[in-house]
Amino acid sequence: MAEIDRILLTAGRWDGELIHLRSDGTSITVSSRQALRRDPDGTPTAILETNTDVSARVAAERALADREERFRTQFELAPIAQAVGRLDGTITEVNDAYCAMVGRSREELLGTNYRDRVHPDVRADDLAHLANLFAGEYSSYQRDKRMVRPDGGVVEVNSYISLIRDAEGRPQPVVAQLKDITSRLQAERDRDAAAAELAQRNAQLERSNVELEAANQLKLDLMGMISHEIGTPLTDAIAQALATVEIDIPVTGADKLAALVSPSHLQHILINFLTNAAKYGGGATAVHVSGDGVDVDIRVRDNGPGVPEELRDDLFEPFTRGTDSSARANGTGLGLYIVRSLAEANSGRVWHEPRSPQGSDFTLRLARSPR
Repeated sequence: MAEIDRILLTAGRWDGELIHLRSDGTSITVSSRQALRRDPDGTPTAILETNTDVSARVAAERALADREERFRTQFELAPIAQAVGRLDGTITEVNDAYCAMVGRSREELLGTNYRDRVHPDVRADDLAHLANLFAGEYSSYQRDKRMVRPDGGVVEVNSYISLIRDAEGRPQPVVAQLKDITSRLQAERDRDAAAAELAQRNAQLERSNVELEAANQLKLDLMGMISHEIGTPLTDAIAQALATVEIDIPVTGADKLAALVSPSHLQHILINFLTNAAKYGGGATAVHVSGDGVDVDIRVRDNGPGVPEELRDDLFEPFTRGTDSSARANGTGLGLYIVRSLAEANSGRVWHEPRSPQGSDFTLRLARSPR
């Protein structure tokens, strides 16, 4: 009160708000206007005071201030990215989480257009949703979209966009809440890819099992079928195999040897050697035939990178495949296993030998025909 008296003495009037106590002990806030009366000599004689109860207005203002403070605290400290903008897209407020998400400081963002942060591929769709929001088709909407960081990185987000309207229904600020779902979507994509790969492998395994059963049955059938000796001229058989795969390479060695082997089985083995050389070894370079009084050998040579050491021990086992990606995609890993089965069914054998500095020899040994 002393301060009010001082102002009255110097200025002659005072306006402000005061808290008055009622007789029941409760308080009210009043808007007070006071004026100092003086006599002709300038001596203060009286104070004229009028008071208006403004308790309701003050309470409403205080409640509004409290709400704004709570909103401000929640906005700033929320773990989810939030931004407020005008209808033209100008950003007016952002929290720390939003800054971290888009990789820019508050100073860099305020006053810029939020559309600059939206990925170009989804920008038109985003504007269409906003237009529907402004037109009153809905009061808010939720959708996934992509945001762009300064380094070119893309952040996939789930966005919840709402529009605040005044008492007359006029659009006011737009509030955006964004949740980073990049990791979740990547995990879903990885899961789907793994499921697809597993399904593909299961299908391949099922096909391979069918082929393996067929190969095993073939081997048993062959063991029973080949009960007589067949003298097959090797020169003619090799020429036929080369013509089948349409390659022209030297054939060296003895040219009048014959073997005790089924002609169709020999064709299958030779064609497999030649096509494998084309897939993995850059193509066969030569075929050499040799023999003694007991056996004959047919060797197919290539100058490719060679069979990886880790595959050599199991090369003629089922499901062993080369490292060429296209060949792996199309092969079942049963080719050389069937070759071995056919050779054994004809009382022969097959093997592989690495060459230095590179290349491979695949050899088929059969019993020599006396013809």
